[in-house]
Amino acid sequence: RVLAQLQLELTGLDHPALDRGHRWQLTRALDNLPCVAAVAEDSRETVRAAFAQFSTAVLPALDKLPWGPVHNDANDYNVLVELSTDGARVGGLFDFGDMCRQPLVCDAAIALAYLVLEQEDPLAACAEFLRGYCALRPLGAEEVALLLPLVRTRLAVSLAISSRRQQEEPDDAYITVSQGPARRALLQLAHINDEFAHCALRRACGLPVVPGADAIYRYLEHPGGDACSPVDCGDSQHVIDLSVGSPLLGADPANAELAPLTHLIAADMRRAQVDVAFGRYAEARGIYGAPAFGGGAHPTAERRTEHLGIDIFCAPGSPVRAPLPATVELVANNRA
Repeated sequence: RVLAQLQLELTGLDHPALDRGHRWQLTRALDNLPCVAAVAEDSRETVRAAFAQFSTAVLPALDKLPWGPVHNDANDYNVLVELSTDGARVGGLFDFGDMCRQPLVCDAAIALAYLVLEQEDPLAACAEFLRGYCALRPLGAEEVALLLPLVRTRLAVSLAISSRRQQEEPDDAYITVSQGPARRALLQLAHINDEFAHCALRRACGLPVVPGADAIYRYLEHPGGDACSPVDCGDSQHVIDLSVGSPLLGADPANAELAPLTHLIAADMRRAQVDVAFGRYAEARGIYGAPAFGGGAHPTAERRTEHLGIDIFCAPGSPVRAPLPATVELVANNRA
């Protein structure tokens, strides 16, 4: 909120030095390409990929964004904290030495680049920041689309510059103060799917999770008459309970494995005398504790808990239809 408020206060400020241009200006990130050769070999290609994404996806879109004076270096070393009996709050920012004129979203991206350092869940940290920032200065869809690539670019710039300066001034410890965390964060962000991140950041900024979502919501609230059942189920509305409290699965974790689970579902359908049964959407399920649903190498890594779909249990070979006029783009057999 403090950073957004600062940007609002800077609106209208003009000075020739804002256009002087320097190596930390995000819009001139490619000026630092010669420094990439100094980056450690284990992360050099990731840095090059960030610069390549900036060149192809970001740079051509920058002119369409709102521009103005930006602080350009909102990181934790430049924050003043006020202490009181009520706790701590951000009192302000200092170090305006890198100030320049560029797209306003660059200030948010630079702050996020430092915020994600050493975060187990960088998107969650970004979302928390953006909810506060957008409460005062809402970001447009075009700005949000460039956020993650700009964060990667800032981390790449930081690594490139610090690596080159480390070669030139090996005894200056301050040069590399953020180098290790920046390298780890850039490698971490390189493994985050861009489309998923875009949706998560749009949601944090108060935008529909995907463009066109509002039209989908309106359709679902007033469905047309052209929808049909995906399978021939007759009058069957038999629901199989696979929740964490399911009497069918009981307390034995082994029942979550493929063979026992298949046997229990088939037996339940025979008892109900149905050929088709359903599993519920958004049901909290204990079966996601099975090894096939591991959430990461760390034992405390977040795991999936809710079923994000509707199960249809029926005989192999049963005809399946698209419920709406559509083309089937993908069929997957997840055997595990």
